[in-house]
Amino acid sequence: MLRGIILFWLVPSALSDVSIAAGGHVTCVLSGGQLRCWGQGSQGQLGQGDPRDLADATSIPPVSLGLKREAAQVAVGKEHICARLSDSSATCWGHGPHGQLGRGRATSLLGSQSDDMGDNLVAVDLGTLAALEVVAGGMQSCARLVDGSLRCWGKGLVGGKIEQKGEEGLAMESVAVDLGGRVLQVAAGTSHTCALLEGGAVKCWGADFQLGRRSAQAELPALDLGGAEAQEVAAGRGFACARLGKSAVKCWGSGSDGRLGSGSTDNIGDDVRALPALDLGSGRWAQALAAGEDHACALLDDNSVKCWGKNDFGQLGQGHTRSIGDEPGEMGENLQPVDLGSNRHALAVAAGALHSCAILDDYSVKCWGYGAFGQLGNGGTASLGD
Repeated sequence: MLRGIILFWLVPSALSDVSIAAGGHVTCVLSGGQLRCWGQGSQGQLGQGDPRDLADATSIPPVSLGLKREAAQVAVGKEHICARLSDSSATCWGHGPHGQLGRGRATSLLGSQSDDMGDNLVAVDLGTLAALEVVAGGMQSCARLVDGSLRCWGKGLVGGKIEQKGEEGLAMESVAVDLGGRVLQVAAGTSHTCALLEGGAVKCWGADFQLGRRSAQAELPALDLGGAEAQEVAAGRGFACARLGKSAVKCWGSGSDGRLGSGSTDNIGDDVRALPALDLGSGRWAQALAAGEDHACALLDDNSVKCWGKNDFGQLGQGHTRSIGDEPGEMGENLQPVDLGSNRHALAVAAGALHSCAILDDYSVKCWGYGAFGQLGNGGTASLGD
């Protein structure tokens, strides 16, 4: 059983007031407008004004976002973090050599110095419209705006076109991405981005495999999801997953280490084969998804959590370090839910590069997997779940 972290600063009046996000070697929890992050801090991504790693989630002060500004939503990338603020602006900090901070070429590192944060934290220029959602990936960031349009900044995103071999493809400040429809949700992976459009279509751009189609093109056709409408999309390193209208889950991209949950290591989406649905167990369906670097997790209808893919540090929470999903017979009933404790169930799930986390029904937080930077939040640096 995994030991939980009791975060006394959580405000559990409603789940909408509490959220969790993870990426790289960092975990963040947002509660009552206050944002706290722990784990790797060497690139300023914790927003504390110094480059230290922080491992004790119970004693971390909130990130200073400026006078009368609170966080409304947070996204954690590989080495940077973006937040949608209470004034509907978006801002980013951490390491941004590819422009993923949205501050131009002059600013590629924010959050490691005492004067980087607070009122000195400048909003990304999104034009005249308010942000509804921000996402952060390995080399890119995006904001979904109030009118359903999308703006992105970073690498491989200019004009929403595919980054062709030999092209720089950098957008140091935000640019409009025209996907031909209203955007309902966005997911950023290590080197690709996916958008869920009104009507349930999913479009992705970036490196080939994770696009779910045979070759790179300037135009962005929707993925073939077998006629089903998507409700959510998640993106990792070289792969992506969609939760469909009937709560089935389909994944595509690189099949290494079982991250697609298909029972093999074959790539899916680079030919004309239909995308298979994952087997999450008899009668079980997903209500939310989270994608890490090489693994993914689903919050199921019974509020249990199942994870699959690479497991070298116990990020699947199975008590061993064997990958799951790369061999036949490992999914479905054979994939056991993460042991969250007696009579405990999850309200939300998040996945970082090599770790996973959940907010539980008692509003404690449990994290498992790689812990060397303190991203598990328990005050130590040992891995858990292996």
